[in-house]
Amino acid sequence: MNARCIGGGDNEGKECTVIDISRDGMAIHLYLKEKIDIAPSLVLEIDFLERTEPINSLVKLKWIKELEDKTEFNFVAGAQLTMIETEDKMILLEHAYEVWIGEL
Repeated sequence: MNARCIGGGDNEGKECTVIDISRDGMAIHLYLKEKIDIAPSLVLEIDFLERTEPINSLVKLKWIKELEDKTEFNFVAGAQLTMIETEDKMILLEHAYEVWIGEL
């Protein structure tokens, strides 16, 4: 899912992509000029087709690594959900489940 990452020294936000969702976190493709520390918290604004407003969450980066195949994004990061509305979390988990079922 397309999203914007706000924080980590960039208050305007950068385009990113949520590539995996779990109960406690997610993996994100990022485009950065340089690797950032894994400590910062980021605000994620996740575009969700069924809603006019994005789903907002606060995440803490747990790991980050550079991608070998740099196309649109050059880093992948693992993020722990630290703050999200319960209803929004359920929407994301339901979406992840539907995608997973579709891949079987």
